[in-house]
Amino acid sequence: MIASFRLTNPESLVIDSGAACHVCPPTYADDYPIRPLTNSETPNLTTASGNRITIFGRRKIFYEIVEGFYLSIIFTVADVTLLIVSLRQLQDEKQ
Repeated sequence: MIASFRLTNPESLVIDSGAACHVCPPTYADDYPIRPLTNSETPNLTTASGNRITIFGRRKIFYEIVEGFYLSIIFTVADVTLLIVSLRQLQDEKQ
């Protein structure tokens, strides 16, 4: 059985065509573990104003889209306030 997380507050989700990767705050789906990253794995993320964003690791989250159908997304856990899904990363993963 796969544990899944239900998105209960869709207003907190941003789908961003300019985002380099999927990111989530450390408090999002915190029952899923954060996997630490090596220096070479850690992305260099900045805000729109150019400030560096602190990275804590990665978290793989499973979503139940419809009964019995699951989707997993690997988020970079960062010092952000919104859940951001990167269209660019979704396109890259599709190939």
